[in-house]
Amino acid sequence: MQLYRHDNQLNWHQNRFFMSVKVNKGYVKVLQQKGYGEVLFHHPKANSMTSELLIELATGIQVLSVKEENHAILLRSEGKNFCTGASFNELVQINSQEEGEAFFMGFAKVILAMRQAPIPVVALAQGVVIGGGIGILGAADLVIATQESQYKLSELKVGIGPFVISPVLEGRIGSAALLKMAFFPEDFHTAKWAESVGLVSKVVTSAQLLDEGKRKLHELSQQNRAALCKIKAIRQDVKLEEQMKRYSRMSAELVCQPHTKKYLNQFLSK
Repeated sequence: MQLYRHDNQLNWHQNRFFMSVKVNKGYVKVLQQKGYGEVLFHHPKANSMTSELLIELATGIQVLSVKEENHAILLRSEGKNFCTGASFNELVQINSQEEGEAFFMGFAKVILAMRQAPIPVVALAQGVVIGGGIGILGAADLVIATQESQYKLSELKVGIGPFVISPVLEGRIGSAALLKMAFFPEDFHTAKWAESVGLVSKVVTSAQLLDEGKRKLHELSQQNRAALCKIKAIRQDVKLEEQMKRYSRMSAELVCQPHTKKYLNQFLSK
């Protein structure tokens, strides 16, 4: 992990709070807009998530969530796809229970940062969203997505399951939709379907996505912050951290098994 000199601390530049962290060719950027915070992430491999990228993403959300001037947080990625889940290059290198738990808890930390933030988190989704990326959307309070976006939980095909993200997803879309996605790991679901089950809040065109997101964040920035916090608190996440810790242990056990290793190696050798 490398920090740029001008990004190495949290600076004010043209009235915008700015932090940029470069991680394994990817990055996380944190911006202070008027009345709301913005977190952008990117990884050249289809916005797949490495452990370091997950840590910095959680940190960025936490930094913005405690600033009293912020009424909400905008979370988005830069690139064709919102997020394609865990980095296979990193998964294949996991060789112990401890390493596996540490990796999967990275997703848990992002989800916890989003759910524990006192202000709403609005996510923008484009392109393909797979695995842990869907868990991140499930943790958001609002999701605005493009008409062309597609959603898939592919974990079973790999040899694991959507365990760590399942508590927040079940609370968002219900157990029936979660099981449908989990047991059909090769099937993509449309934005219309995602909206019908509650994963997506609003569907727009690709050209409208960023403008609609910023319009919504501006609108939220004009509202009573105390009311926004109380509305967010309506959604109760009972024992969420405890559940995700338990499921991270389960995921770690499965990711070390021969079946999973074989699949990951075959996929990466293509």
